[in-house]
Amino acid sequence: MDIGQVLTEIEDHVVPRLKLDVGEARLYYHLLRHSRFVGKHDVLISVAQLAEVLNCSKNTVKHRLRTLQDKKIIDVTNTGWAGTRIKVFLPTEIQGAVPDETAPQVQDIEAIDFYKDTKYRPAILEREQGRCFYCRRTLTDEDSGLDHAEPQRANGTNSYRNVVAACHSCNSSKGDDTAEEFVRKLYRRGFLGAAELEERLADVAKLKQGLLRPII
Repeated sequence: MDIGQVLTEIEDHVVPRLKLDVGEARLYYHLLRHSRFVGKHDVLISVAQLAEVLNCSKNTVKHRLRTLQDKKIIDVTNTGWAGTRIKVFLPTEIQGAVPDETAPQVQDIEAIDFYKDTKYRPAILEREQGRCFYCRRTLTDEDSGLDHAEPQRANGTNSYRNVVAACHSCNSSKGDDTAEEFVRKLYRRGFLGAAELEERLADVAKLKQGLLRPII
């Protein structure tokens, strides 16, 4: 057993996840020291002994034993004249205490920088179905890039709620316009019809609301 690893798991996971107070943590450490750390699964000890070692009252010890049992950190299996027999669990044996590193990690899409992190560019292109978000022209490898619907100068973020795929023409001519302003310009210049304008404005609204989530 790697005792150092066990202590790290207690500090990093058991204490914060199960909300152990200082007294509960001290009791848990003491029980581990006299059970799992010496190759045993349980320990036979009296409440009076625990109270003396931990410098607290017997009622406090009883309360902490109950809370540790409620949190499934220990299991009080028997209480008799010889003392209390307590089964003590390692952090990895406590359900929900230590995250399973083999389980797939769920990524927080809200924290991803879709503009700077190039590995997410295909996800944006796929969301746009290979078309420019503004004029809906089919994109090619040579004629595609990423753009901010709300310009960076206006505090536009690199979130999926603001980063879109665009052709070079739209990207360069949009400048500091917002997406709404730019698609209206495209309409006035004849690049979009009335129905297409309404569709683009609706998609801009969905983009801002986070409804156009790319698949990552």
